[in-house]
Amino acid sequence: MPVRTILKWPDSRLSHVSLDVDASSPHTRQIAQDLRDTMVSALGVGLAASQVGLSDAICVICSKTFYSDDLKADPVLNDVIVLVNPKVIPVGDETFAWKEACLSVEDFAEKVRRYNTVDVEYSNLAGDKLKVRISGELSGVIQHETDHLIGKTFLERLSSEKRRKAKSIILSRKRRKAQLLK
Repeated sequence: MPVRTILKWPDSRLSHVSLDVDASSPHTRQIAQDLRDTMVSALGVGLAASQVGLSDAICVICSKTFYSDDLKADPVLNDVIVLVNPKVIPVGDETFAWKEACLSVEDFAEKVRRYNTVDVEYSNLAGDKLKVRISGELSGVIQHETDHLIGKTFLERLSSEKRRKAKSIILSRKRRKAQLLK
């Protein structure tokens, strides 16, 4: 299966909102497989279709890194968790802060505040509609990946001052990298 090119911030396509898809279609299965292969190739733990320039509301998460009795590997693509058309609903106000990085935001990580517990409604590749309650780090991963489907990177979850500093650092690193490649 093809490994796709991951878009890098500030590519404007990362801000596009994804569209729901037919969960059990061959097209959706192919996209999920491509996402899985791309994520593994990039040594990531999650990847959303929007990160490779697609408008499909699909994301994959490494099931070996984030095992859960409630959120199991997909029955069709059984080495990853596949969330098709996911909806995330916060449960309560409790949050936690943890350091996030992203395959679309090169060489940068920052602490982000996420809801501790969320309900996730989604379909798997077999077309089953599921709802699970997830807490802790896996909750953070799901929120991070599903943010991509609504056109957000973790940078948008930072305070305005931290976001401004982060964007400045990232752009400065991109300029230096481009100069070295000349």
